[in-house]
Amino acid sequence: MRRFAVLGFLIVLVGQNAQAASPWSGSISLEGSTVDGWVQVRENAEEGTRLRLGRDLGIRRAFSTDLSLAYHFSEQRRVIFTVGTTLLRGNKALPEFAFFDESSYLAGSDLRSDPLFYHIRATYQQTLWQPPRGDLNLLAGLEYDYLNFSVRGINASGQVEIQGEDFWKQELPIPFVGLEARYAVSERWSFGASSAVGAVHNVNSFRKEGGTVRLTQRNFDARLSITYQASSRLNLDAGYRFFSFAQEEQSHEDGNRIHLRTHGPVFQAAFRF
Repeated sequence: MRRFAVLGFLIVLVGQNAQAASPWSGSISLEGSTVDGWVQVRENAEEGTRLRLGRDLGIRRAFSTDLSLAYHFSEQRRVIFTVGTTLLRGNKALPEFAFFDESSYLAGSDLRSDPLFYHIRATYQQTLWQPPRGDLNLLAGLEYDYLNFSVRGINASGQVEIQGEDFWKQELPIPFVGLEARYAVSERWSFGASSAVGAVHNVNSFRKEGGTVRLTQRNFDARLSITYQASSRLNLDAGYRFFSFAQEEQSHEDGNRIHLRTHGPVFQAAFRF
């Protein structure tokens, strides 16, 4: 956190001393959210137990960080590159018997979950309408999500082991489209709202695991925010975000599903170089 704060402060100072704003801008956003959803892993004919992230695995909170770099072709057009991570951790005694990724766990077994979840996005933003004090923007692009869902615990045989489902191996770049609207209530304060949805349905992932693996995925991202323009080059945002990630992989050997939903406050600092 201190490194990010120092980096942001230095960039703002450099930008304020520059003769003119460059076409580049950057931002960092931090989010603390509540988690909901479930995960289920099938191996051959053994249908896995649907494990609820909160009740069964103890994953109730998430912390997300996004770093973005944007290039402005003009005030109406820009492209944004974003990398981010979502930290999900849980530790819980299973309330009932469960089967997960070739292993069985007895009721009362302590499971420790430590999924790795990363995101890469490329977004094109184009202003569609610019009434007085507001604007309406088109959002379109591609998103790639890396998810490796692993659990550690004592199996039904009494052995400590780590089992993981590598959802990322079947992942593809997912196209998305959305809208963003902003309205300025004064010279420094404005309100914003955005939503974007991306999906693929039963497509060939070009991977084979007991036959061709077919992928179905749906992403949904919605945000409300209030923005304060601290200077000509620095904006500070506070708002609320809802995010949904649903992925399903199907082949003769595997049938893996995860539905993850997060919602909570998000804070962002954006600066123009």
